Amino acid sequence: MKYCLLLLLTVGLLGVFNLRCGIMEGAGADHPLPVTPSIMPLSYGNWWRFHYTLFDSTGKSVDLPDRDLVLKIAGVFTLSESDSLVDVTDRYEWIDDYGAYVYKYEWEGLDSGYLVQHEGGGPFAERGLYIMGEFSHGKSTLFDTPRLWYQYPAYSESQWTVDLPGGDTVLSTFKCLSLNHTDYALNSGGKSASPALFMDSCILFREVADQDTYYHSFKPEVGKISLQHYRNGIIREAYILTDYHLNAGKVLKLE
Repeated sequence: MKYCLLLLLTVGLLGVFNLRCGIMEGAGADHPLPVTPSIMPLSYGNWWRFHYTLFDSTGKSVDLPDRDLVLKIAGVFTLSESDSLVDVTDRYEWIDDYGAYVYKYEWEGLDSGYLVQHEGGGPFAERGLYIMGEFSHGKSTLFDTPRLWYQYPAYSESQWTVDLPGGDTVLSTFKCLSLNHTDYALNSGGKSASPALFMDSCILFREVADQDTYYHSFKPEVGKISLQHYRNGIIREAYILTDYHLNAGKVLKLE
């Protein structure tokens, strides 16, 4: 009798253990990935696809074999007590005590880009999405001082200067032009006669760096909607959102 009870208990414990392992192997399952509210929703696996257009020096569109441009949140870090990066991308369990997360902001699956973090506390004008450093082919580097990239929550007519990574000595001056900008994304679903899907309540920033002017449009619950780049008043490139995926959601076709 005692042997039977011991056998049943052992089998039961093994069943619980196997079930628990199955849960842990399921990409977190009962431990959802962290999501950080920001000017762009930050969570591992989020991605946005854009239609890209390049223009020559006269403003004429240039033919391109591929006009898709993809932005992805490709990894997640936390900061240790010594302010070194700890890669937690593949962690099965996510603990809120980690505090702020640092995310890989990657273009075109090139395994390179910015390390970004949203700062939601402190003086109002200093809150927003910060560039914390860079990553490239398995190597990540933190800057000595984080750089405010996009203010959020933004307020109209606010202005700040940032030294964007890339080796250019020209500083970029950002200004919030509108908190209620109406932009449009491309209707990739094909269910409407109109090729444009209008989106209101967007935030519009202008960036000026020497002879270049950029207009960045965001809808915080979606992410980046569009960019337009002008040089000496002539449009040189533009991209516009076509579809996107947010963690714990499905692929959303704009229609």
